[in-house]
Amino acid sequence: MALTGDYRQAAYNFGFRRQEDGADGVTDEYGFVAGVVMPIGAHTGLEMIAEAAYFPDYDGSTEAAFIGTTGLSAPIGPVTVSGVYAISDISGAPTDHLATASVDYEVFEGLTASLAYRYSREGGDDSNAIGALFVYEKGF
Repeated sequence: MALTGDYRQAAYNFGFRRQEDGADGVTDEYGFVAGVVMPIGAHTGLEMIAEAAYFPDYDGSTEAAFIGTTGLSAPIGPVTVSGVYAISDISGAPTDHLATASVDYEVFEGLTASLAYRYSREGGDDSNAIGALFVYEKGF
């Protein structure tokens, strides 16, 4: 279940999730999430995103989880540059970290090209990745 809307120049979302335990589950999972996207400064195009989620019985276990994300995006000339940082803290497990930086360019109407870098520390292991993405959108 989710509630989304706008307040002044900010867009927000609030959500609730519940899943029944499966055959091997210990308990039902439920959780809450809240997020916001809002401009920073007048007429700059700079936007801030933030989202937080909490699950007291994460994945149907007795462990709790907190997941937080924050980031910025800004148009710079013909490209949009963005950066995001996320943290996932699950009881009894190492804290995971994820950071990304990306550049998006609209080649022509309907075709966007993106290049991104990703750093993560998951389960105590560090990893790095570089990726490219081409998206073509066509209406029917």
